Amino acid sequence: MLSLEESVRKEREVMFNRYSSRLMSQGKARKQYLGWVQDFLDYTEDVDLADEDMVRLKVQSFMKKMQRKHGYNLGSMRVLWAIIRAFFNRNALIWPFGRGEAPQVSEPEINAPPLHPDTVNEMIAAVREQGSDHHRVVLALSSVYGMRRSEIRTLAGMRVEEKKVKDPAKRP
Repeated sequence: MLSLEESVRKEREVMFNRYSSRLMSQGKARKQYLGWVQDFLDYTEDVDLADEDMVRLKVQSFMKKMQRKHGYNLGSMRVLWAIIRAFFNRNALIWPFGRGEAPQVSEPEINAPPLHPDTVNEMIAAVREQGSDHHRVVLALSSVYGMRRSEIRTLAGMRVEEKKVKDPAKRP
C-alpha cells in the first residue's frame, strides 16, 4: 500500500504525463515547457492542487520566483503563465484566476528591434579577431538560432568543446 506522500507523487506524475502526451510542441520549446511544469510541480509539492486559494498564492509566488531567478521579461512570463494554465486545463483542475489576471504585456515593453546587418558583421569580425570560445558560442546562438539573452544565460554552466564551435560567418 502506498503512503500518502507516494500516492500524491504518483498522482502528480500521472498529471505531468497527461500534460506531456497532449503537448504538441517539439524540440527546444517542448523541453522548456516540460521543464517549467516540472519546476511548478516541485514548487507546489506541499499543496493540494484542488485548493484554489492556496494554488492561487503558489502560482503568484512561483511566477515571482521564476522572474527573479531567470530574469524573464513580461513576454516570457506570459508564456510561462499560459503553460501552467494549460497544465491545469489538461488535468481538469480549476484554474484559480479569471480573465485579465495574466501578466500584461504592453507595446513599449516589447522593444527589441533587430540589429542592423552592419552591426552584426562588426560583431562577427570582432569575435573572429579577439573573441574567446564563449564569445563565439554566444554569437552563434544569438545570430544563427535567434536565442534570447535569458535563454543563453541558462547555458552559462555548459561546457563547449572548441572543435564543436563553428564560426557563424563561415559557410560549410
